[in-house]
Amino acid sequence: MTHRSILPVDLDEALRDTGSKLEVGRRIDGDFRNIVRLLGTIDPHHLSQAEGDIVSAAALYRWRRAPLWIERFFRTRLTDQHQLDLVDGLEYLFLFHRDGRLREAALRKIQGPIPNAFILAAIAWRLNDWVDPIRAAAVACVERTFSRTSPQVMAEAALVLLVRQGTWGRWGSERGVLDAAFERRDVADILADIIAKRSTGPMATIFRQSLRSSVLDDHIERLAVAASQPSVRAAATQSLIDGFASWTVGWRWQWIDKSMGVRRRETAFEKRPLTTQIDRATMIRRGLKDRAATVRRVAMSGLIQHEAALSDAHRLASEALTDRSKSVRERAEFILSRAASRPAEITEL
Repeated sequence: MTHRSILPVDLDEALRDTGSKLEVGRRIDGDFRNIVRLLGTIDPHHLSQAEGDIVSAAALYRWRRAPLWIERFFRTRLTDQHQLDLVDGLEYLFLFHRDGRLREAALRKIQGPIPNAFILAAIAWRLNDWVDPIRAAAVACVERTFSRTSPQVMAEAALVLLVRQGTWGRWGSERGVLDAAFERRDVADILADIIAKRSTGPMATIFRQSLRSSVLDDHIERLAVAASQPSVRAAATQSLIDGFASWTVGWRWQWIDKSMGVRRRETAFEKRPLTTQIDRATMIRRGLKDRAATVRRVAMSGLIQHEAALSDAHRLASEALTDRSKSVRERAEFILSRAASRPAEITEL
């Protein structure tokens, strides 16, 4: 089956023109900023697929015929390294070069604010590169440039990186520099707005991963009440009821019967206390009035766990017996049946 490129047609054509010049060593003339702009039209979610298409279109191959001595003397055939030195903006394209030395050189050349979310995600991806010196160069590049980058660009890239970085297996300490970059207050404010307003996409997963840092804690109550997606409201409500943030960190094996060698794979979580505290009873009452069953279910589970903290717990459970959601009604029935099964208090005469 023929592979279909995800690159926009105008970008594909521009990259092929650049690739034809790289292959013969002819200097890339003209304004390269248009290609940088067109790269920014690619959704960062498609980074891994776009990489192969970019490499193919721009001929970013590891091997290329070296110039003859006379070509070097008269500069009639330029190496890719010479092109990188001469052409502003080419460093963003060479982030995808198959030659690791050129990926490293491209990272070292990048100095200013990152122009768009796709390129920012590509730089962050190099933190997981299979070559150690490239990961080191990526760390230096992130530290040098991300703090100077627009918070809107940072937030748009965070929507992808906060979810995908959990699957990266080669990086170690490099992760810290990316976490630090997303702890900017202005980035957190924009990210919270996106999570609150966007009605599609894995916003709840992004929200949970963003809670690795406390920078979003001040926004959790607003997300619990006003986020467009019920799954976000449920996750925020859960965090406020629990008093801590939790997020996935991969998976682990849980033994069912060690003597028989029976085990199952389950999701592993980490957690931290929230830096902001909201009255738990208030959040439970709000959650029980939410229009989405998934949020009411979280609130009712919170009522089961913290029944003693609410003086009107039995009334709230009684009202929930008519809830449209079966799972909410079942939880309400459990609260009332638990109360009925408790022994009556004996009053001394």
